[in-house]
Amino acid sequence: MWYRPRQNARRRKRTGNRGIALIMVLTAIAIFTAVVVDFSYSARVELDLAANARDDVRAYFLAKSAVNLSRLVLHFQKQVSSSAQQLGALGGANGPLGGLMSQMGGGASSALAGLPGMGGFNIQLYKLIPIDSGTVEMFLGGAGLGGAATEDPFASESSSGASGDKVSLPHVGPEGAGQVKSFGDFDGSYHADIEDEESKLNVERLNIPSGAIQQVAVMQSMLMFGDKRYEWLFDIEDANGVRTTAKDVVANLRDFIDSDSAASAIDPADPRNPIVSSSGDELSPYTRYKPEYKPKNAPLDSLDELYLVDGISDRFMAAFRNRLTVYPDANRAIDINTDDPFMMLMNIYLAANNPADPVLQNPLTLQQILTDMQTAKIFPGMGLTVSQFVAILQANKVALSPDAQKRLADQSETFSIHAEGDVGKVHKKLTAVVRTDSGLGTLMYWREE
Repeated sequence: MWYRPRQNARRRKRTGNRGIALIMVLTAIAIFTAVVVDFSYSARVELDLAANARDDVRAYFLAKSAVNLSRLVLHFQKQVSSSAQQLGALGGANGPLGGLMSQMGGGASSALAGLPGMGGFNIQLYKLIPIDSGTVEMFLGGAGLGGAATEDPFASESSSGASGDKVSLPHVGPEGAGQVKSFGDFDGSYHADIEDEESKLNVERLNIPSGAIQQVAVMQSMLMFGDKRYEWLFDIEDANGVRTTAKDVVANLRDFIDSDSAASAIDPADPRNPIVSSSGDELSPYTRYKPEYKPKNAPLDSLDELYLVDGISDRFMAAFRNRLTVYPDANRAIDINTDDPFMMLMNIYLAANNPADPVLQNPLTLQQILTDMQTAKIFPGMGLTVSQFVAILQANKVALSPDAQKRLADQSETFSIHAEGDVGKVHKKLTAVVRTDSGLGTLMYWREE
């Protein structure tokens, strides 16, 4: 009679233990799954980091290759310019070839001087040769440059087909244009632009003690900063509630780089000595800043140092940065071969005896001068000579300054190189400033982005 209750109790005990093993198995599976997923995610992140590090190195050296190739082009540019000057001297009106043509055809020498290589020879090789990985591949055999593509150990699933074979993905550059670009055995490209620094306003010229160079520097600065299109820049107060004028900025630039502590002022009434000493202290504008600092009183090493000059703001640099430079020799004349229409107008005003000449106030005359300059270049990559520049102004009835040809030049020795390298998702940008010499040029500035 009392056996059955014991059996029921034993059954109830076994029934209460059911499912514990299943819960333990599910818990273990969940833990193992979390560990595996975390390990897989960590491995994928490390793989992507390794791939990006690899692409970063590749992109950097592609951009550096563009810089080196640009320096090689500038080396040849110097040789071509030297040969062109010798050939131009032969073909000029006073040269033996020009004299012979004058005897043969009367006015032939004047017409000859306008032709390339005959008194008007100025090839800008750096504008003719594109610095691009596609150009290099074209010269070296296109796709055969790097041979057959090798398997990439860092290739992700997105770069492989269903069968595991590697396929090329569209390379999307900084502008978002999707196209396949390959260099060697990997997807990547490089590109570089060469810019003439001596065709810009060199603020270091303001530090010349006196003379024609200082006069031209002040005139060019006032023409640029005092242009009516930029008056609004000087109507806005800075963070300290102070307004500066175009003349203030020119004086502040001079004070920031000169070696003395006396303040300067611009005197437009005396064109022979436009920068004079004032009774102020050049340190006073910088006492408003927190923390305070002093002018450098030395040549500038980079264009970014201009941000330290009182009166120069982000708005100012946005308007004028591409037209300013600090790298060329301060004693070098201004190169007339610029593609910037505004700088071309500045060069016209500099060559004129009176920038306010009524002839130069006529927009049709200015447009005709610019058109004549473009026509005189004849072919892409051809630059103007100073004699051609002056002849065009004279043909348009512009009264020229007696020292117009001393203010201007048609050859440059300082260039900036803006190189870019792209591999995968990595974009590298290098900026270098080079002064040409007998070799690959002297490196004056280097920046990596």
